[in-house]
Amino acid sequence: MDLDQSSRAGAARVRDEPDGSTWRPFVAVFIGALLIRILYLFEIGDMPFYQVPIVDARAYDEWAQRIVAEGWWGREVFYQAPAYPYWLAVQYRMFGRNLDLVHAIQMAMGALSCVFLMVATRPIFGMPTARLAGWMLALYPPAIFFDGLIGKQCLDIFLLTGLLALLVGHQCRPGWRRPAGAGLLLGLLALTRENALVFLPAIPLWMLWRFRDRPIAQRVREVGAFLAGALLILLAVGTRNFVVGDTFALTTSQMGPNFYMGNHEHATGLYVPLVAGRHTPIYEAPDAERIAERALGRELTRGEVSDYWMERGLDFVREQPARWSVLFARKLLLTWHRAEIADVEDIHVYADWSRILRFGLPLWNFGLLVPMAAAGLLLAWPRRRDLVLLLGAMGVYSLSVALFITFARFRYPLVVFLIPLAAFAVVRGRAAWVAGERSLLGASLVVFALVGLLVRWPVIDEDRLLMSGYANLGGVLLNEGRTGEAEPHLLRAMELDPENADLRFSMAVLAREQGRPEVALDHLRKMVELAPDDSRGPRLMALVLRESGRNAEARRQARRARQLDPDR
Repeated sequence: MDLDQSSRAGAARVRDEPDGSTWRPFVAVFIGALLIRILYLFEIGDMPFYQVPIVDARAYDEWAQRIVAEGWWGREVFYQAPAYPYWLAVQYRMFGRNLDLVHAIQMAMGALSCVFLMVATRPIFGMPTARLAGWMLALYPPAIFFDGLIGKQCLDIFLLTGLLALLVGHQCRPGWRRPAGAGLLLGLLALTRENALVFLPAIPLWMLWRFRDRPIAQRVREVGAFLAGALLILLAVGTRNFVVGDTFALTTSQMGPNFYMGNHEHATGLYVPLVAGRHTPIYEAPDAERIAERALGRELTRGEVSDYWMERGLDFVREQPARWSVLFARKLLLTWHRAEIADVEDIHVYADWSRILRFGLPLWNFGLLVPMAAAGLLLAWPRRRDLVLLLGAMGVYSLSVALFITFARFRYPLVVFLIPLAAFAVVRGRAAWVAGERSLLGASLVVFALVGLLVRWPVIDEDRLLMSGYANLGGVLLNEGRTGEAEPHLLRAMELDPENADLRFSMAVLAREQGRPEVALDHLRKMVELAPDDSRGPRLMALVLRESGRNAEARRQARRARQLDPDR
């Protein structure tokens, strides 16, 4: 029996196992996932980020409070994705602002996502694989971590698993109702994860191809139902954006700035703000607008600002195609790398407060999930027609991430497509072992090893990633005036990466608060050396010098700060 015949026969045996087609496996996964997540909340209750939302979490929280206080329509074109803040606002209106309740609701949504993934997996691979897929997501440490944040990642996965369940159900029993529901969910998903718009053309193409043996009129009707559901949401938002800001944007107006930040001469694939030192959302939109208007010499709408930055990014692609190709390849590797590239809140820092993360993350992580899914793909290859939805969605989504910038939270939706394949690798691999299919097992192990090496390719310094997590934690505590608590986290970050300008700035702030001006100045001189275009360095240096009575030097640094940032 050759490899393909062996795999096909084994796959049939796995799918034909008694599946215990009752509600019990789904309830068990839901309860298990929920209990794990509730325990996690108790573990991180003393974590500073849990108590005080920061950066994106603070922006969402404040936005939701404005919606409740000022009305649901809003006054500006959406710059950030609006679905999550509006979902928060619904909760605030119904129950008041209670972040503990928000966390609890998100944990229930995360547990439901595990059930939705089971529903999507079962028709393709059978109940044994579906059950394992549900438990894999239930126990996946990044999923537990993201469900516990004030952030849109939980809503991303909730909507995406629901979308996948409807599309797989349509694959089994075609009709127009499931595509219409899937379209509505995609519209909502695009309002929380804008690059999900890549599914808007991809899913209709899959529907037309997958059911090509059916009359074209039926296929067109079903595609129309899907598009109608999606456009019902997106056109409503586009109309709203046009009314308030003369910009017809189906989701948000940040595509241009985001594209530029990931595609310019000094881009690395990671987030770099448009203006040095201004990393938070409250700065991003005003900075993008201010720079674009200064360059073009006139006031711009939000849409025109986005167009300006998109054109600058495309100029880089057109003028330096070879350099851009290398950058894009690097971003693609980062998208699939084992490292959890943090934005602000780092899973490894949270692991200091959580045993679930500390012990779970080394055992079950993205670096293991991807090679397992690759092995599962080989084992499931005889039924590849049923896998086109999973593989196509995975492919277009990963490309959409690599086109911009890479964070763990951006690539997190890939987990929804990978886990069913990884679960099948375990179930089918066990069947192959029992059946003595040594050649099939050997081939899958080779694939597992090769892909495992690829996702561990040293394209990024993981110590520097960890440094950012501790630096952010120290910075938050410092901003709250908790200097003594901030110091050990900042010092730990210094041990990992002393050549970071942002960290040097935080250390200077700490030293000034502790009454050590010379130490502060030493850190600031190093910061200016590392980031000569960052106005924060000379600005704080001017303040420290003035407090030390060195007025002439202080004036020189103040002039330097004004030259770097004349608008402040």
